[in-house]
Parts: sequence; C-alpha cells; structure tokens
Amino acid sequence: MDDVTLPRRVVRTGFWVAVVFVLLFNVGGRPDVGAGLAVGSALSLFSVWSLAWLTPRAVNPQRPRAWLLGLAMLLKLPLYGVVLYYALSSSGVNAGAVLAGVCLAPAVIALKALGRMLTESRGEAGAAAPVEVKKR
Repeated sequence: MDDVTLPRRVVRTGFWVAVVFVLLFNVGGRPDVGAGLAVGSALSLFSVWSLAWLTPRAVNPQRPRAWLLGLAMLLKLPLYGVVLYYALSSSGVNAGAVLAGVCLAPAVIALKALGRMLTESRGEAGAAAPVEVKKR
C-alpha cells in the first residue's frame, strides 16, 4: 500500500475518533477515562504527525537536514516521559484509558489498511469475473 496521504488521514480520523470517545466518556460520567483517552490519543497522534511532517523535511534531497531528525528524536522522548509521568501519577486520569489512547493510531492505521484491502479485493473480484450475456 503506497498511499502518501495515509499519515494525514490517520491523524485526522484518529483525532475525530478520540474526540467522540472523550466526549462520550465525559458525558457518561467517567471524566477520568475521558482524560486518559485524551492524553493517550494526543501522544499517539502527535507521534504519527511528527513522523509524517518531519521525516520528509529532514531527508529532502535539495536541503538535507539530518540534524532536524536527530533533534526531534532527542526532544520527543523526554516529552513523552514527562507527559506520561504526570498523566499516570494524577488521580484524575485512568491509566488503562491512557494505554487505550496510545493504541488509537495503530488501530486506525490497521483499520484503514484493512478497509483498503477489502475495497481493492472487491474491485478486483468484480473485474476478474465479468458477467456473461447469453444470446438466444
């Protein structure tokens, strides 16, 4: 699957899925789960977004900037550590929901890939088996 728009679509879809679930849990009386999903999905989607935005700019053949990729990797790990430390040590954030939120981007990627495979196989099956018209 060579879709260059996949990271952008994953971030957009993941954002809206996270918004819906965070709102559902907050309205349903579980703000700790909503906060955990918000923190975890923000980390997950930030990771996908930063890779999709930063990698093409760092390996651009006209202006190679390998230092940009190294700097981003160096700064992202402490950022993740600080956010996870404060989220997991807070009493208002459910740790299981943080884990579920972190799994959001991989789940969206898998579901988008599965949907693409199903629609492509359906198209190929329709093209491979043409309808025969019998003459009388």
